[in-house]
Parts: sequence; C-alpha cells; structure tokens
Amino acid sequence: DAAPAIRGLISRQGGQPPEDLLSVLEAAGIRTVMIAPLVVDGVGWGALVLAAARLTAEDVAALALFTAQVACAIEVSQSMESVERRQLRPLLENSQVITGSLELEQILAASAQGLVGMIDATDAFIWFLEENELRGVVCSSPEFQEHFAKVRLPLSDSSAVGLAIHARSPVRIEDTARSPDVHQEINSVYRQKSVLALPLMLREVAIGAISIGDRRRTRRFSDDEMERALLMSRQVAVAIDNARLFQDLKRSYTELSRAQQELVKRERLAALGELSAVVAHEVRNPLGVIFNSLASLRRLGPGDDDARMLLSIVGEEAERLNRMVSDLLDFARPHDPRLRPEPLAEILSGAVEAAKRAMTAAQVTFAVEVAPELPPIWVDADMIRQAMVNLVTNAVQAMPRGGMVTVRASPELRGIARFARVEVQDEGPGIAPELADRVFQPFFTTKAAGTGLGLAVVKRIADGHRAEVAVRSMPGRGSTFILWLPA
Repeated sequence: DAAPAIRGLISRQGGQPPEDLLSVLEAAGIRTVMIAPLVVDGVGWGALVLAAARLTAEDVAALALFTAQVACAIEVSQSMESVERRQLRPLLENSQVITGSLELEQILAASAQGLVGMIDATDAFIWFLEENELRGVVCSSPEFQEHFAKVRLPLSDSSAVGLAIHARSPVRIEDTARSPDVHQEINSVYRQKSVLALPLMLREVAIGAISIGDRRRTRRFSDDEMERALLMSRQVAVAIDNARLFQDLKRSYTELSRAQQELVKRERLAALGELSAVVAHEVRNPLGVIFNSLASLRRLGPGDDDARMLLSIVGEEAERLNRMVSDLLDFARPHDPRLRPEPLAEILSGAVEAAKRAMTAAQVTFAVEVAPELPPIWVDADMIRQAMVNLVTNAVQAMPRGGMVTVRASPELRGIARFARVEVQDEGPGIAPELADRVFQPFFTTKAAGTGLGLAVVKRIADGHRAEVAVRSMPGRGSTFILWLPA
C-alpha cells in the first residue's frame, strides 16, 4: 500500500508526510511504491522513488539499473570536480603569490612550479626578451637552473619560444625529435620530448616567453591544458610588470635618498671650507710670526739647555698646528676625481715611499704585494696616492714600537662586478668593536696628537671614486683597512 509506505519512510526520517501528497497519490490511484537508495562510495546520497498503480518485475529491474547509472554519473562527476580542483589549485596558489609579493624571483619561481603542477609536465622555463634575444631566467627543475640562467637564445634561431613570440600565440610540439622548430642544441641538455611554448604578452607587447616540457613521453598538450597555461602566463606577465615597477620605484627612492645625502654633505663641506679658510688665515698668520721668532731666537746664540728645550717644544707644537690646518684644508677642499687608467702597483709603491719619509717610528718594515694579473684601474692617481699615504701613515702610527705594514692589491669579483681590492694591514693593538664604525668620521681619533681627519679624507676619496672602504680588526691582533676600487 503506497500511502502507509510513504508515511513510514518519512516518519523514520523524523518528519510527517504532507496530507495533500497522500491525497493526491490516492486520488491518482497509486497503490504501489518502490524506493531505491543512491549510494556512492559507500555514502548515501538519497533515493529514487517509483510509484504506480502496480509495478512489474521489469519496472523493478529498470529502476535498479537506472539507480546504478545515476550513482555512476554522480561518481564520475565527483571525480571530474576533483581533477578540476587539483588542476586549478596551482593557478589559485600562483594568484595568491602574485598578489602577496612584489619580489620578482619569488613570483617567477612559484609560477614555474605552478605551471608544472597544473598540466602535469616535468619542466617549465621562463624567458625574458631583451632586444632581439631571449635570456633564461627561471626553471622549475633545480638541476637545470644554473645552466638555464646562462642561456642566451637569439630570436633569429629556430626555437619553439621564438616562434611563439613571432606568432603571438601558443606553439605545441608533440615530438621534439622530429620538429624543425626546436633548438636541438639546447634541448639536448633538457631532453624535452614534447613542448608547449607561450608568449608572455603585456599590453600587446612581448616581454618574454614560457616553455613547458615533458621528459617522460611524447604527448600533444590538450586545448584545455593550453588554455590554463595561457591564463597563468597572463598572470605572470602582469606580475613581472608590477615587480619591475616596484623595483624601479624602490631604485628611484634610493637614488633620491643618495642625492639628498650628497647635497647635505656638499653643503656641510662648503660650510666647512669657508670655516677652514678663515681658520687657516687667522692661524697661519700667527704661525708665521712664531716660526720667524723661533729662527731669530736660535740665531742669537746657543743658550742653555732649558732654553733650547723650550724652543724645540714651541717649534714642534707650531709644526703640529700647521699640519692640523693643512689636514683641515685638504678635507674641506672639494675635488672631483679625474679618472684615468693607472697601474696600481706604482701608486702603492709611491705611497709607501712617501709614508716612509714622513715617519718617525723606528723598526717599521714594509711589504707591497700586487697581483700580476691586476689590470690598470680607472682612478685619480693623486687622490688614491693621498688615500694610501693616509692609510699607511695610520698603520705606522698604530705601531709606535715597530712592526710590519703589509700593502696588498688583487682583483676581486663580487657577483658580476669587478673590483681591485687594496689592503693595508698592521700589527698594532687593533680597534675596539664599538669604535670600528666611527674611525672614518671627521675629527674622531684615538691618538693623543691626531687630528681625526686622515681616515675621513680616505672615506671622501673613496666616495668620489664610487669605491668602498672598511676596516677589519680584532683587539690585540692588528687592523686591516680594505679599499674596493671599481675595475
């Protein structure tokens, strides 16, 4: 009986059957009902209910078959949704990286990995277009990254990525061994059997390309895979543009900050120069009188020992005051370097000889070591010689009881930039860590008779050459001053 069956089914689910439904069934003469559960992977999804005046065995069999087909369709639909979610996850993750970062390297690395996961490939390569040449930037496979970063591919050479840029559309190559549109020399390293190449387009302008490859088997990338890759390539192009704009903005702020610092420094130097000129005029005039008076007093006669000692002290102090005025003028005098290619060995030897003539410390020995492969360096020879004299003199003054001063010069590569590394090493007491950052500041000195301008002059000369200067020191083990000159 249909009505009691339906009433019993609904009541077991915790509800009450609507009386109008039962009335409709009874009025329609429906006396028989069959209920078949929909079960997918052991989980109940619902039920199919077949109601009629009477049901035959054929109806029961048909309902059972139809129920099985519906359950299978639900299972297939679930599987397809799972595959789609798995394929689209890299796209969503890549979108999160792009929107959450402005670091170009991080964006490109995440995009390369996302492309591989999204279409089940083995490798993804991202290229930048520079003039008429493609430059390898990022590869999803770490074993290829070092080689790929050195690859330069002219657009005129046969290649899938070059063809994609020329055509402004994707290029699919099912079998790389038989295709004329594959750069066989490059592919011999990466061993791609099938390739999908896409242009990186930004506002209708090509800025690079993406190539996705499979080393496992030959395959034809499907239209669906190509569409997903194109969608991600558009995201990558926008991310590259945003990251470059951010880097340009950051670089502009850095240059502006540097220009402001340089302006402040020039204004301070200009004020210091005016002050130095006044001091030099006001101090050197009395100094001239003092020197003339000393010479006259010495000509009057030998005098006693006390008189000679006092005259000697006055003379030494007058000379020290004169040197202080000279150092002040040297530091404050604005001077732009006139760069010429100069042999560094001659400059260093001349600086050491000049420091020798001026030194008063005993038992100080010198060693000059210049690497023979060091090429001539673009410098102002007079300014660099002055800086080296100051550094060597500073090293001598750090060893009043004698020791070894070693001057070295050798080439050094830092990234892609080449430098001449010049070191001045002493065997003095070293510099306390808390003072190491202050030694290049004007008027800072730890010496009783120092002016605190010798190393400040070195720093000013280094800045004028766009060079770097630093000190490495350990208390009790001497100090090493290092000057990096752009080569």
